[in-house]
Amino acid sequence: MKAPTSPSAPSAPSPDSTGAEGQPLASPPLAGRLRFRRERGGESEDVWTSQAFPLRSVGGQMQYWPFSASDLYNWKTHNPSFSQDPQALTGLIESILLTHQPTWDDRQQLLQTLLTTEERQRVYLEARKNVPGADGRPTQLPNEIEDVFPLVRPTWDYDTVLLAGLKGAGRRPTNLAKVRAIVQGKEETPAGFLERLIEGYRMDTPFDPLAEDRQPDVIMSFIGQSASDIRNKLQRLEGLQGYTLQDLVKEIRGVRARNPPPEPRITLKVGGQPVTFLVDTGAQHSVLTEAKGPLSSKTSWVQGATGGKLYRWITERKVHLSTGQVTHSCLLVPDCPYPLLGRDLLSKVRARIHFQQKGATITGAGGQPLQDSPLSVQPLDSEWLTNYPQAWVETAGMGLAVNQPPIIINLKPSATPISIRQYSMSKEAKEGIRPHIQRLLQLGILIPCQSPWNTPLLPVKKPGTGDYRPVQDLREVNWRTEDIHPTVPNPYNLLSTLPPSHVWYTVLDLKDAFFCLRLSSQSQTIFAFEWKDPETGFSGQLTWTRLPQGFKNSPTLFDEALHRDLADFRVGHPDLVLLQYVDDLLLAARTEQDYYPFPIEYS
Repeated sequence: MKAPTSPSAPSAPSPDSTGAEGQPLASPPLAGRLRFRRERGGESEDVWTSQAFPLRSVGGQMQYWPFSASDLYNWKTHNPSFSQDPQALTGLIESILLTHQPTWDDRQQLLQTLLTTEERQRVYLEARKNVPGADGRPTQLPNEIEDVFPLVRPTWDYDTVLLAGLKGAGRRPTNLAKVRAIVQGKEETPAGFLERLIEGYRMDTPFDPLAEDRQPDVIMSFIGQSASDIRNKLQRLEGLQGYTLQDLVKEIRGVRARNPPPEPRITLKVGGQPVTFLVDTGAQHSVLTEAKGPLSSKTSWVQGATGGKLYRWITERKVHLSTGQVTHSCLLVPDCPYPLLGRDLLSKVRARIHFQQKGATITGAGGQPLQDSPLSVQPLDSEWLTNYPQAWVETAGMGLAVNQPPIIINLKPSATPISIRQYSMSKEAKEGIRPHIQRLLQLGILIPCQSPWNTPLLPVKKPGTGDYRPVQDLREVNWRTEDIHPTVPNPYNLLSTLPPSHVWYTVLDLKDAFFCLRLSSQSQTIFAFEWKDPETGFSGQLTWTRLPQGFKNSPTLFDEALHRDLADFRVGHPDLVLLQYVDDLLLAARTEQDYYPFPIEYS
């Protein structure tokens, strides 16, 4: 540790040195101890003179103090481990490097205290990957790496490369599902929610959420994962593509003040217990979140935004309404945010919905108002499923872009095969991804292979369903393949091109979209991974015959291919507006007469 010191400035002369006429003044006993210099004022020994020098800055000296045991103990005790929160510990080390200016030996002592042996090795490995060469890009020449980031004591500072190693070693496998699972709490402030979202991007993606090119992604997550009333308000903002995160936070503060979070509207007694329901005409059945009594053996499959799941029914109970009393059975869905008053119970009491300028009201058969309630009505899609069976993955199966040639992946000139052993995974995770692997093998999307390339699988648990999905860690492959210019549009700029005259919409989501594009046989071995299945006896490598998820160029390659295939559709239907964002399609028309359901079969 170093601290600057400087020599003492000359002291100012004492006011008792000479009088106005040059005669000495009466001095107290301490006058003889003053530190200023006195000189004889000529031949007379009774005359004294003093010299006053102006203050000025002088060069300081650096003094060195090593880290104390208490410093190291406090840093280790009061901060999370590197494996638990790499960003926080990296920030601590960065601040120590800036404020303490430690030597090479101090840095080694600091790393030995705060990191385990395995963590230090990962940091060293990532740091040596970030050593810049003569052209400013990371070099692979051993002599240049040793010059910039030596493993023995150097004669100069190497903090920049060390920090790059810390950040690289702390980067976790990409898991966008965890980022999408971050939603705003009921009492959470907009700034607090944004901070959690940014931290989620830092922890579970390789992206810098504050980088300018990543702002649209963070803004999309910020809007889509905010509270429902805030999300609805922000989605209606004019010129949304011009807003920054700070602008949205300011706007959200206003939304909070003007529109409180949505609350359930009707309180009814179910089995003698008061229950506050949110009226939802989009729900086929009424839902309770707590049983408070016996359950029926009857179960039903509920399909939601995060997947499907079986739920049990509650035994029939008396429901007290303002129009009377009925006996009814509800679904028990503990995951539902609110108890829902669905179409089954609304139909049973012959409820009527009246839409007015100030909102909607619900009345019973006799016209008695039940309560004001915001409603969300959703049409049924059964006719579309019947009339267009080849458009849906449930009836037609996996799609294939037969008009697109197999894709060839180009490697960088200096790229060599990378082989990383499969990480160990729990029995539950392995059993969870096994059905997905078997399904992809049966479809021919996965095939056995032998390859010098190998990257590990990461089983990811989907929130709300408990289902595991296989996600391949392709970071090393992405680093060795050539970059292509991204052509995926900014979604906010894309939506701004939608004319106000087109008010009828259909939204289509292409299922497993990347698997529609074939992968050239010469590029398939790049994406190999290990797989062992004791039930089938298979032990070896598998690889993809279709464009894999997790590959950095997959969104751009698919976006361009789908644009080419949809060109004829756009020419043939000039009155319709078709917007495409990777695998999401929005079809818009001016009027109901001009609008027809145009499900698009991607083949």
